[in-house]
Amino acid sequence: MKLDRVHKNCYYCESKNPFLFSNWDRKSNIIHANFTLEKKHQGWPGIPHGGVGITALVELADLLSCTGLAYPLYATFRFGGERLHIGDEVMVEVIKKENEFVGKIEKGGKQPYLTCEIYSMSELNFDQEIAKIEYIGSQNPVSSSPLVMPNYANKLIFAPHTQHLHKYRTFYFRENSDGYVYVKCSLTNSAGKDDGADVNKLGNALHPGAVITILDETLGWASFFASWQGGVTINIAAYFPEPISPGGTIYSIGYCERTSGTAYRKIANSSGGLFVKKNGIKRLVAYAHGRWLTKPEYKQKMLKYINSYSP
Repeated sequence: MKLDRVHKNCYYCESKNPFLFSNWDRKSNIIHANFTLEKKHQGWPGIPHGGVGITALVELADLLSCTGLAYPLYATFRFGGERLHIGDEVMVEVIKKENEFVGKIEKGGKQPYLTCEIYSMSELNFDQEIAKIEYIGSQNPVSSSPLVMPNYANKLIFAPHTQHLHKYRTFYFRENSDGYVYVKCSLTNSAGKDDGADVNKLGNALHPGAVITILDETLGWASFFASWQGGVTINIAAYFPEPISPGGTIYSIGYCERTSGTAYRKIANSSGGLFVKKNGIKRLVAYAHGRWLTKPEYKQKMLKYINSYSP
């Protein structure tokens, strides 16, 4: 007999004041929930952080499964269609089709704001990707700089009692002579801990939605630095060989592979991953790639917002 899955005391869906939603309707192979986008969900001014939708879809997919999401886990997300703003009420829906979860977020029943596919697949080999990341990181940069940035996703990624320790984060930016732009970001909090213990969990592992949000931001900033323009996510895909346990030193790396388009509208393609270093051994624990749309006007809005940030 199938037992309905629950997330006991979950920060996203089962706490006294859930970050996302507390009520959902689950029938057979479909589940949906409604919630209103609030200021706590904001990324750039007036619009929700992309990780909010990503995490909501992962939450519902896991609730719809019998025993939890299966690994190796592959998830793809595509933004487009309806524009959402803070104050909008949205509907999140996930349908199970054989071994795949297909989901969407929409406001008015038109073209969805976000769609996804989540499923388990055979284990992949990322030796080439790891080697490329290490090669790019080992080259002598033309320019490099640490950039301290506001952490707009601290309420989404981190547990409530640690969010005050993650109001800012540092991106280590470098541009190589071969044209690659490389960004590294640790999960270090203001108390000096970088083991991922502060990240929200799904069971005992780091929540895939939170991890994809971290990767979306890291790869996104690599895209923005490469084009010197602000932007938004078009699509992102992430692969998890196995659940990620906290411990060791956890950090994310992203690099822009190429940009295309005009000075007024560029598409940046970026890849990267989340790494864990324990006992001197480094492992790739999640890999991601995607595309970002960048425009000059986004840069001006982002700079204005960053300069006026008050945690």
